[in-house]
Amino acid sequence: MVIHLASTYVHAAQTTLAWDPPVNSDGTLYAGVSGYKLYWGTTSGNYTQNIDVGNVTSYTVNNLSDGSTYYFAAVDYDAAGNTSGYSNETSKNLPFTYSLTGTANAGGTISPVGTATTSTATSGTSTITSVTVTQGATQTFSITPNSGYAIANVAVDGISVGAVTSYTFSNVTANHTLTATFASFTASSTFTVTATTGTGGSISPSGTSTVSSGGSQAYTITPNVGYYTVNVSVDGTIVASNLGGYNYTFSNVTANHTISATFGVATYTIAASAGTGGSISPVGTTRVNYGTSQSYTITPATGYSIASVTVDGTSVGAVSAYTFSSVNVNHTIAATFAPTTISSYSITASAGTNGSISPSGTATVSSGGSQAYTITPNVGYYTVSVTIDGTVVASNLGGYNYTFSNVTANHSISATFGIASYTITASAGTGGSISPVGTTRANYGTSQTYTITPATGYSIANVTVDGISVGALSSYTFNNVNGNHTIATTFAPTTISSYTITASAGINGSISPSGTTSVTSGGSQTYTITPLKGHKITSVLVDGISVGVVKSYVFSNVKANHTIQANFK
Repeated sequence: MVIHLASTYVHAAQTTLAWDPPVNSDGTLYAGVSGYKLYWGTTSGNYTQNIDVGNVTSYTVNNLSDGSTYYFAAVDYDAAGNTSGYSNETSKNLPFTYSLTGTANAGGTISPVGTATTSTATSGTSTITSVTVTQGATQTFSITPNSGYAIANVAVDGISVGAVTSYTFSNVTANHTLTATFASFTASSTFTVTATTGTGGSISPSGTSTVSSGGSQAYTITPNVGYYTVNVSVDGTIVASNLGGYNYTFSNVTANHTISATFGVATYTIAASAGTGGSISPVGTTRVNYGTSQSYTITPATGYSIASVTVDGTSVGAVSAYTFSSVNVNHTIAATFAPTTISSYSITASAGTNGSISPSGTATVSSGGSQAYTITPNVGYYTVSVTIDGTVVASNLGGYNYTFSNVTANHSISATFGIASYTITASAGTGGSISPVGTTRANYGTSQTYTITPATGYSIANVTVDGISVGALSSYTFNNVNGNHTIATTFAPTTISSYTITASAGINGSISPSGTTSVTSGGSQTYTITPLKGHKITSVLVDGISVGVVKSYVFSNVKANHTIQANFK
């Protein structure tokens, strides 16, 4: 079952709902429904009131409260009183409503304009028309005198608003009353027309004019210089707006009238534009009050110059600024630009310390011409970088040449320099070392010393510098370095023909031979150890290692120096 609002509510505090009866799976109506119950409340899903509406599919709920939102759902029930679940929920907001009561005394009528919920009653000779509107609504009423009558006065909530022919209630948030009185007149009757203006202009005639019944009265509205007519209101209704002077005539006058005019200071437009190659500020359309001034600045882009400035279509020359003074009409201003013809350009050359650039300083080059530059580092220095117009174009080099070709703009060139450094690569063959070893960097003009050391059993065979032998040197110094170098050393095993054996004995005995004995390489040497009478040998040490308690020891095939020591007790 689907419940829905049948229509918007038609009276305050009520709403009508309708729902679809339940159906079988084949779409036919379910025959077991005996009636429906309608539930509602002011909170979704929480229904505080209900009513059995019988076997109908629509119902109007009354006695609801304005300014509240209600939530509705329905159930169906069968003859046994069994109910279905709730239908879908639908809601309705009931805004506050207010009454606008129009009372027309004898001689005329008050009628609401447009579609409105209206009720009409009479009280004596007065006709009372009531309109119900929702909060925030707008409602207009027209006041119409009968033939032979004129509107004498219209009062809103008891306060006169003049002899107006219509009145509009806007953003209604309360009840209101509108009362119209009418006066009969004859051909000899007279009426008044009251004319008023704000500052900035005039109406003629001004004040209150008396007009015979059926007569006419013309008015001329004139804004002051520099002003315009914002609007003209007749009997409280705007009849014209946003214009200069204005004329209005009341014809066949049969009622009192009012006419009023308001004025505002005139504004004018100045439309500013710029062609390619520059700008104007402010650009676009600017509104300027009457009598004031507006200045403009014209700026060419790089490579352009101002060709012409036109004001209202007439050239005022190639000016860079223009001021409209005492503005009293619309204007235009437009600027055009032309490429600048430059016959020459400048190239600025600079160099850091320890080098030079030639030519240096600022050089003038004809448009389309060329200019060559030579960058030269001092002796012992190199060119770190060359920069053109702020961008590095070359680095880490010696001398350098650069040429600007087809010059069509100003340029700059600069060079920086650093002290040169060189590599010395040192290596050593088997049997010794060189210090420092590997690659060493040496600044231009400095010195670098190397020490060559043979290992035990080796001697220096040769030292080569840059591939050339300088002999079997134990040290070598590169002086006033100004290029890369190499140094390499080789070693050879040392040839020994004899070795020494050193013999010693403690107290209480002797060794023979004692002291140092020279032995031919590969030869032998025998030693005899003898204790004194009453003593004995305790140990014999060869090269610091005990060989036991022996009375003799033989060194055979001698290939190294040795020691032998005898101890006694």
